Amino acid sequence: MRIAALLVALAACGSPHHGPDGGAGDDGADAVDGPPIDVPFVRGTVKVTVTNASVALCNLSQLHVVFIDVDQTTTDLVADAQGKAQADVFPGASVTAVCQRTTGTTQIAVTVQDVEPGDDITLDGAYFFTGAKTADQTSAGTMKISFPAASSPGYTVETPCGEVGTTQTNNVAMPMKAGCELATMDLVVTTQTQWTEAANVAFANNGSVTVSDAWHAMAPIAASYSNAPAFCADSTDADYPCNAQLARYVPELHGHRTMTSAAIASSASLMVTSPTSSRAIMQTLLTTNGPEYQIFTDAVDGTQTSYMLDVAARELPWMCRKTAQCPSFSGTAAKLAIPVVGTGNYDLFETDVQFTRAPQNTQIFIWRVFGPTAGDVTLPTLPASVATINPTPQDHQSVTHARICESDALTGWRAARQNPFDSLGTCLQSTNPTAPRYGGAHNRVSASQ
Repeated sequence: MRIAALLVALAACGSPHHGPDGGAGDDGADAVDGPPIDVPFVRGTVKVTVTNASVALCNLSQLHVVFIDVDQTTTDLVADAQGKAQADVFPGASVTAVCQRTTGTTQIAVTVQDVEPGDDITLDGAYFFTGAKTADQTSAGTMKISFPAASSPGYTVETPCGEVGTTQTNNVAMPMKAGCELATMDLVVTTQTQWTEAANVAFANNGSVTVSDAWHAMAPIAASYSNAPAFCADSTDADYPCNAQLARYVPELHGHRTMTSAAIASSASLMVTSPTSSRAIMQTLLTTNGPEYQIFTDAVDGTQTSYMLDVAARELPWMCRKTAQCPSFSGTAAKLAIPVVGTGNYDLFETDVQFTRAPQNTQIFIWRVFGPTAGDVTLPTLPASVATINPTPQDHQSVTHARICESDALTGWRAARQNPFDSLGTCLQSTNPTAPRYGGAHNRVSASQ
């Protein structure tokens, strides 16, 4: 009766919150106890679409979508032929999609916490198994580039779809794929010591472009880091020492790369030699002696020859500080233990675990959870139709990850959860040549694995 009364009271007045992204509710009031809520506390429809289910080899006739409401009422649905399911729930409910694979012995669950009426959530099956997605490899055509000869031949053309090596200077073919081609693109040509550029080139299949720019010498780029965490300078700390690894990419993450690294105490200075073309990406990996690390990815003016990063101003909360084998998984408690230190605004938290079941240990389970707040996660108890994936005392941890994600391309948890895999990819900014392209000029990740 107490719960029912609370729900009625909340439905009458609404319940705003301050989530990890610092955003208040609709009326800007202070936070209240209970789930983070951005809408009036009334029951409404949450929609879920599982795309690319065949890529994950899901059994489409048994693609269950399970909604668990705030009072633990469970709605167990089988998605339709388009991978769609929907249910009416209160704000703060969770939804879990379960992929029972058609081959092998793997089952995969993806849970999104703290959903709200009005959500239209996409869960891309291309990410389910490995957590990574390959961009569309369909051909978008070919464009050709010509450029002046350099004093030392042997050229690399940097395109949005990767590098093209050549000894020629005329009509060099640049194959483009649907997942990486851009309407306008920067093209940078490099030798070992020089570079030239054609900026803002409009892509046209079977088209061509001639570089009118002169050749320029590679330039030294200075990067300075300040205000690193105190433990980076404390030789008695379990996470000492720290290391800063800088990678500069021109004109973007799939382009020309130069790297360097150095130990960092309270500060550090690094230097790379690189083209000073129109655009560049500076990506810094800050590692510790433990399982935790942070990544800072910034799109910068490529013509600038200096870069500064105040770590204290940009760092996210740290997970698993001084904690071995973290996140740690308990099959008995169906729980991932993830200690968190520090504060800061962010858009999304993700954790996942791969576990096997004794005595055979031949069946593999993968469970991924997205939520608004980093910390310990208790996995939801799923109904009988998909109960096999519920953890048991016989389960053994294999691989775990935890990641906090923040990007200027996202606007908090509500926006991030509509497509949580792509939101996480936005923060991670993968440099893999086949990775999808994501937005954001300033992206951060705090992780442990």
